[in-house]
Amino acid sequence: MPIINPLSAIKKSLFKKKIGSAPEDLVYMGDQDQQIQITLIKYDEQTAESIEIKDIEDLKEEFDQEKINWINLDGVGNSEIMKELGEYFKFNDLMTSDIMNTEHHPKSEEFDYHLFTILKMLWLTKENNDIQIIHEHLSLVLGKNYVISFQDKVEGDVFSTVRQRILLNKGKLRQKGVDFLLYKLIDSIIDQLFLVMEYIREEIEDLEDVILSNPSKNMNEKILPLRRKISELRRMIVMIQGAVKHIVSDSSNFINEDIIVYFKDVLDHTTHLSSDFESFRDYVTSIMDIYMSNLSNNLNIIMKTLTIFSLFFVPLTFLAGIYGMNFDYMPELHQKWGYPAILVVMLVVIIVMYLFLKRKKWI
Repeated sequence: MPIINPLSAIKKSLFKKKIGSAPEDLVYMGDQDQQIQITLIKYDEQTAESIEIKDIEDLKEEFDQEKINWINLDGVGNSEIMKELGEYFKFNDLMTSDIMNTEHHPKSEEFDYHLFTILKMLWLTKENNDIQIIHEHLSLVLGKNYVISFQDKVEGDVFSTVRQRILLNKGKLRQKGVDFLLYKLIDSIIDQLFLVMEYIREEIEDLEDVILSNPSKNMNEKILPLRRKISELRRMIVMIQGAVKHIVSDSSNFINEDIIVYFKDVLDHTTHLSSDFESFRDYVTSIMDIYMSNLSNNLNIIMKTLTIFSLFFVPLTFLAGIYGMNFDYMPELHQKWGYPAILVVMLVVIIVMYLFLKRKKWI
């Protein structure tokens, strides 16, 4: 499935599916798909292998209680498979429901057998020569010797580096526990947010250059959507930050003390992201103020130019009005040099007014 859905792809009408259903009912809040693709990576310090899983029965056979198991599901729209998976791993009913609810906000909470985390994956994709930011619903379930990741059927993910490190035995993954695997997955998601942040930074800088060099009348059509986009992203990052903070402070039953320090580092990254997006929002507001100020200055320049032209023509109109009256006894009308004389007077008036305005530095 290609990455084509823009931010507006989340439709309010999807919430109608949830109205009237019980909290534990499995209702998929997304585009009805599709087939679920399941991959299992099981490893220990000596070995690691990746297996394509056909169905839940196949997963049960391949699942190794003596190793660390990472189960990844692409697609969460099949309620039968989700129910079977939840029953096998003893999911709380609310967990399975939240996994299938792609509208759910990021959060983290503990259940009897699991640490459950909902996050959002952000992607940059190009559509009609326009860069779009799309959201992917992503859930992570940490159990005794396994992590299960649920992705909402978007082509590709940010976990390829983690897979390679496990299979090629690079870094500490094979030597650490299952909680360290959870950390690496969350860290990969946060790293992707930094890429989105850099794109937003470049978009703001480009917009600023255009406004300062060659602003057009329709710049509001670019500024306002960008400001809304930044506000949406910041709200999402704040919720992700809250989920990570819960893991750091309230998940001692699932996260070993020596691994908590890694999650604290991820928390610092989310704080950094939140702070940057807050500054971005202020920056865009400043850009909009500059744009409005430029529009006002341009209007003032136009009004000043029109006023100066009016000042020059007022005395000329006055003289022309006098000699346009129909009185019989106007001696200048019958003078041979009357017409050239009045033109000279008009020219002198213009020169005097120009010198006066120049001296006052009004032009």
